[in-house]
Amino acid sequence: MREMIVTQAAVFAVETYREMRRQFDACKAEGRPLVALLKGVPVHANPFHGVRGGWAVDLCIWYIDAPRSWLEAVPQTAEVIKPVESEVPIIPAFGLLDNEAVNMVCDLAAWSVISSERAFLSLLEGGADGGEGGTRRAAGPAPEKMDRCR
Repeated sequence: MREMIVTQAAVFAVETYREMRRQFDACKAEGRPLVALLKGVPVHANPFHGVRGGWAVDLCIWYIDAPRSWLEAVPQTAEVIKPVESEVPIIPAFGLLDNEAVNMVCDLAAWSVISSERAFLSLLEGGADGGEGGTRRAAGPAPEKMDRCR
């Protein structure tokens, strides 16, 4: 079953996932938000989801986590959200959090994006390599059957 799900969902090579994890691991080790910049990632055809392959996309992947640098900046009196320990960090579902905890997760999200501004802007301003250019949309054909998700 797992193999079927992986093959149905695949639009990028496994190496793309490995590079994203390598960058996430480096961010984690440095106490920074989990942000990966991937440039020129080949898109593979996926007829199940109506995706045509044969083009490339630049990606900025952000995964919410509680980085060490954020945890150290939070006042000691605040209750801090502790991510569930797993291979991929997971913040508990909002339904399980009280109002103060939800506010902390929102602060964490805002802090993560603001402290990673350079990474996000480098992609928007021309690519993961910081190249020239204005804000741009990823080039490539639109999925053939967008209504499958409705």
